[in-house]
Amino acid sequence: MTGSIKKRNVMSCISDTRLVFTLFLCVVLPFVSCSHKRDAASADKTATLMDKAVLLEGAIKWSAPVHGSFGEVQQPVRKFPPANFAGNPLAVTLWAENIFSGSEQDVPAYPYLPGFANLDISSYTEAQRACVQGFCTAIENNTSADGFMLSGYVYALVLFKYNVGQFGKRIADIESHILGQPFITGDVCQCPVRFVFKDKSHLDAFLYLVKSSADWKIHQIELKGATDGRQ
Repeated sequence: MTGSIKKRNVMSCISDTRLVFTLFLCVVLPFVSCSHKRDAASADKTATLMDKAVLLEGAIKWSAPVHGSFGEVQQPVRKFPPANFAGNPLAVTLWAENIFSGSEQDVPAYPYLPGFANLDISSYTEAQRACVQGFCTAIENNTSADGFMLSGYVYALVLFKYNVGQFGKRIADIESHILGQPFITGDVCQCPVRFVFKDKSHLDAFLYLVKSSADWKIHQIELKGATDGRQ
């Protein structure tokens, strides 16, 4: 009797265990299956996006970099054949900077003589330049320059010749001149002039022009300084 009861208890435990295991499988397996399906779908989606990215990158036509890291200059885009200027072969290299700067409007550059003036004389009017050039040429040729002086100011020419001698120079030794950029204010024009002597020394001066009717005349001459031929 006792053995029969024990046998029934064992069978009941086994049955309960099977039931619990079956319920466990029914509950857990769907989640495991769904998890695997989601992981697989996610992997497939990731792989698909990567493939598309690779294809898109391969289809893009990238331009060659002009500058590398930290401003390192790379190879030029193109190099033109050598050009010959006055017998000197020059190779013109095309950079991106050249292309951009080439589209800008060219601005003329003029030299500057240290201690004298800029050599841009484009702001002279025709009448102003004619007066200054005519005066300087008359001095160089040792001819009368009275006609370039404002009426009543011929004495300024006499003082000019005297002051040149005070610098140890002779008017007769002036052989050329250089005009500088003028300073124009209303009816007054201040003209820088460098007189060059035969020994290659020079004397700088300002010629002050004023408007007289339709012409410009000199009414004052100011000497700035002189140099010897070594300067």
